[in-house]
Amino acid sequence: MGHLEDNRRREVKTPSRRSGSSSALIMSTSVREPTQGSVHLDALRGAAALLVFTSHTRALYFPDAHVASKTSTIATSGSAPVRPEHLEGIKIASEAVIIFFVLSGYLVGGSVLRSLQLGKWSWSKYLTKRLTRLYIVLIPALVIGVGLDYLGSHVFGAGSVYTTPIGIGIITTAGLMERFRWTVYLGNLFFLENFRVPYAGTNVSLWSLANEFWYYLLFPMLCLAAMKRRRIVERILWCFMAIAILFFVGKDIAVLFIIWLMGAAVSQLPRKVQVSKVKWLSAVSLLLLLVAMTSVRIAQWQVLPADLVIGLTTSLLIYLLVQQTLVSKHTAYSRFAGFFSHISYSLYLFHLPLAMFLAGILNTPWHPWARSPRYFLDFFAADTVIVICVYGLWWLFERNTDFVRYFVFESWRSAIPGSSISHD
Repeated sequence: MGHLEDNRRREVKTPSRRSGSSSALIMSTSVREPTQGSVHLDALRGAAALLVFTSHTRALYFPDAHVASKTSTIATSGSAPVRPEHLEGIKIASEAVIIFFVLSGYLVGGSVLRSLQLGKWSWSKYLTKRLTRLYIVLIPALVIGVGLDYLGSHVFGAGSVYTTPIGIGIITTAGLMERFRWTVYLGNLFFLENFRVPYAGTNVSLWSLANEFWYYLLFPMLCLAAMKRRRIVERILWCFMAIAILFFVGKDIAVLFIIWLMGAAVSQLPRKVQVSKVKWLSAVSLLLLLVAMTSVRIAQWQVLPADLVIGLTTSLLIYLLVQQTLVSKHTAYSRFAGFFSHISYSLYLFHLPLAMFLAGILNTPWHPWARSPRYFLDFFAADTVIVICVYGLWWLFERNTDFVRYFVFESWRSAIPGSSISHD
């Protein structure tokens, strides 16, 4: 789920029109030099996106042996398809999503708190930023993803990845046609997937987007309800609306809000770790996160305790990383981290339909690949093709977020005479 703002603060100046041209716009931006901490946050976000991506694509070709055996039995016996929650293989992707939630809480929740503390809070500006950020990738991801799913399910047909109960622990191929309905698309467009409507097509990654959207609404409401300087009636109203949302979205989404709040809490902690110690403490906390992610799977922890442990260790890591304030050098590491961080949201939303379609091309009739050097090279090549495609989609859509946001801001200014909405 990589749908977060760039953690390097960007100042976007108001575009100006050249005289004699109604369409030419000049937009100048100034970006602060990235710190070592911001580069490490980029790396954390990029790594989380890659974990989700590679764990999904790996399972399309190299399912675990016991899963493949179970799948083969089901396929030949004509039994019902395997349900994802009964299989291994998705756990590490779920853990990576927890990292995204903590990062989102830190970045988005932190910006909400700063706006409220400075007395600059505006629902219109906040929602415009959040919705333009979400929709500029979500809308094309729904259109292109469902289009690929529909085409692939008809072109490759029986025996392909779209019809065989392969037990990859990612998607439920049974009932795929039911997820092509317009009501499902509409529900996904309004962030109702996984608790009011199914996810669209094969794109199970959409589930966390619903969480994010409702957390974006919940957090400011709770903050406004807690502000003593506001009228009691207003505070009660915000509290009532937040409680109503929690009931509406259900227990699963409400519980994971705790993880998101951890990130918001980190943004408010005093930063008092000595510069001489923060680097090695960051390394220790990273090791602790990796140990936690490995241990909860080996020990087969229950989902909620595992998520809480990963959330806490991620919060500790972020708290230490952001205290590395020295300017970062331009290295291969910083470029690699920046690249995958920038495309992480697009990679998260586009990768599964692309991977499914490519698996239809490469692996029809579907069968588990042998774990040999040749097939591992084929797998690496397939993932590289997907990353290239995602980069092209990022270039078309997500890269233009600031421009789309500017035009939305301008529409607000036109609709509200005397509006003082700024372009920060």
